[in-house]
Amino acid sequence: MYNIRNSRSWKKHLTQHQARRSRKSYHVLDRQKIYRRIIKVIWIIVIVLLAQSIFQWSYLAVDNITLSGNKDISLEEVRGLLDKDLWQRRYLFFKNNNFFLLDTDPLADKLKQNFNLETVELTKKWPDTLEIKIIEKISHLIWQRDQEFYLLDAQGYKIRPIPSADGKYLLLEDRRSTVAADGPVVDQSTLELINDVFLAWQDILAGQIGLIKIVIGDQANLWELHSSLGYYVKFDPQEPWSGPLSNLARILSAEDVLARDIDYIDLRFGDRVYYK
Repeated sequence: MYNIRNSRSWKKHLTQHQARRSRKSYHVLDRQKIYRRIIKVIWIIVIVLLAQSIFQWSYLAVDNITLSGNKDISLEEVRGLLDKDLWQRRYLFFKNNNFFLLDTDPLADKLKQNFNLETVELTKKWPDTLEIKIIEKISHLIWQRDQEFYLLDAQGYKIRPIPSADGKYLLLEDRRSTVAADGPVVDQSTLELINDVFLAWQDILAGQIGLIKIVIGDQANLWELHSSLGYYVKFDPQEPWSGPLSNLARILSAEDVLARDIDYIDLRFGDRVYYK
């Protein structure tokens, strides 16, 4: 047994323990962190390249568009409107026309807004087809203002612009000095009168001459009814017009009138008909 007399002698008998140095130095730990980061970056690159190969696979590129329910709108018009959206970049690396990435809701909104449709439905069909089903607003005539042409609905609202007149519709050329900036460009009573005149023309003059255009202006008592033979008819819509149209049919049945080079026929004087 040791005799410990003071603190110094006591300290001599304590077991001496030296601090152990860690096998992993600071530099080793730092190097491992760098390696782990490099591996993560490599995996991220691999995943991005894999996703890019999938999302840019031509097999999944939606480039086949079908259109149904259309009457006036053509497939070319629809493609021309949507092509830019389909081919634009998405998430930097990918294109919007990929089957999985393509969102049809913005395309449907764009179609409905630009073509003023009643309904539009877009469906993706595996692997590269976009089916478009539409219902167009019913158009009764084409409204012309200067060199601009619009299809009009039954309430006189503009449906959508068109590049030029279409022989399938009656053309209404509006030469009034002012038109409504908002709402219908043609009021309901004028539309109803146009429809009545057109139907009466078809009934009375069927087989003789076609009505292709009506011109209205600031004079409420003067419309021009343009015929398919080149001349036009001056017409007062505020007066009873079934009689004047019957008179027109009577004089058109005369061969000498049809043979003449006529500029216009004036029906605004009751039973009397003037032509120039």
